[in-house]
Amino acid sequence: MKTKVMSVREFRSKMSKVLGESEIIVTKDGVPTAKVVPLSPLEKLDFLTQKTRDAFRKAKVTDEEIEKMYLKARGKKS
Repeated sequence: MKTKVMSVREFRSKMSKVLGESEIIVTKDGVPTAKVVPLSPLEKLDFLTQKTRDAFRKAKVTDEEIEKMYLKARGKKS
């Protein structure tokens, strides 16, 4: 993975396009000030899993109900 170097101004203008592509060193007045690193696949999975758990908790769905929904979706009986 190649590291990109860009100014704060360039990073702001291209952020949605470049995020997640590669490591980015952000400079301010030519001085490196930040490093932006893409999440690994495992980090992405952990984040999405936690968001899903939080949504189920907020909706007051129990683990048992989640398991039943999963088995139903997989075509298996509980």
